[in-house]
Amino acid sequence: MTTSEAKRNARVATTLNTMLAQEAPVATAPLVDILSGSDSEAVNFTSAWETED
Repeated sequence: MTTSEAKRNARVATTLNTMLAQEAPVATAPLVDILSGSDSEAVNFTSAWETED
């Protein structure tokens, strides 16, 4: 690998890492179990959606 290829690879890796860091969520959203009824709003929405004609 030549010096220019190594520099290019380093720039690509840095750019990809920057992009991934910017796209990563700051905090994860809590999971909602729509089947257990623990979140009635999600269950109501799902039930209405499934029965819609």
